[in-house]
Amino acid sequence: MKQSEPHLNKGALSPSIHNYIDVALLQNKRVALPISTDEYVRLTAALGPILDDERILLLGNKNIDNYFVKGFGSVYEKLTHKFTSVQAEGFQGVVVCLFIRSQKNINYYELTKSYKILKTSTYQNILDALNMVNYEKVQRVQGVGQFCIKGGVIDLFSPLYSQPIRICLYEGEESIRFYSLESGLSGETELKRFRLNKEGKGVQVMSIDTLLRKAGFVTMNSPVQLINKVKIIGYESLYHKKNNKQIVWSDKIYFSGYKYNGKYVAPKLYKKKPSSLQTPSVPVLEIGDYVCHEDFGVGILKGF
Repeated sequence: MKQSEPHLNKGALSPSIHNYIDVALLQNKRVALPISTDEYVRLTAALGPILDDERILLLGNKNIDNYFVKGFGSVYEKLTHKFTSVQAEGFQGVVVCLFIRSQKNINYYELTKSYKILKTSTYQNILDALNMVNYEKVQRVQGVGQFCIKGGVIDLFSPLYSQPIRICLYEGEESIRFYSLESGLSGETELKRFRLNKEGKGVQVMSIDTLLRKAGFVTMNSPVQLINKVKIIGYESLYHKKNNKQIVWSDKIYFSGYKYNGKYVAPKLYKKKPSSLQTPSVPVLEIGDYVCHEDFGVGILKGF
């Protein structure tokens, strides 16, 4: 599954829901943000950070699920799986909770089994957990609920995340990372842990008021106060500043750059210069160069 590009602000713009999320994460403020249906749709259009970051909790809303594909992998189902797991852990680690203003309740499933997986977990414990939650063993992971084994590496795809997970268990190289289904390459950011869950069929209901009280979120009906002391810096603007080298590249935010506490902070994703600002690179080949042809393999260039 290809992760969608984050929303990119160009220049100093008025704040969006994406900016409110970023700044809440940047300041580590435990807040609840009521949002509009339109904001909900925009957030679910780039679902990667919403699903994959345990600090962000977007409550699924079945009443507008007609916007999306139905079934096990639908947006609503994915958000429900995440809420089920997060509430079972007492909302530990959640910083920002988002819900549609008119929403009164949230549905979730009862967990019948749950296993915390760390990079220090043993090979056998992980396999036992995968079998207990009924994951299917395959030659190559292609969908949710599958896993495969490649020596000391275990790949799996949990419904809690937008990307599959790779667990490396080789001594001295232990790690847990997301990886791309398309390229097979692992990402840079390591996960500290994740959960393998088995859900019951029964649907539970919790009121939003109970959730907010139980989790201790501060509801911000006017979230603009979050960014009173923060200036939004657009994607392209970062590369036209003389103080570019002073930018703090952070893996804790996703959607824009900011001037905060006298420093420029930007998502680590922005560190690579955007293609729109790069000089097009055209490979120069000369007669006699070794080349790799997609049909005929490696050879020597004889002419054009």
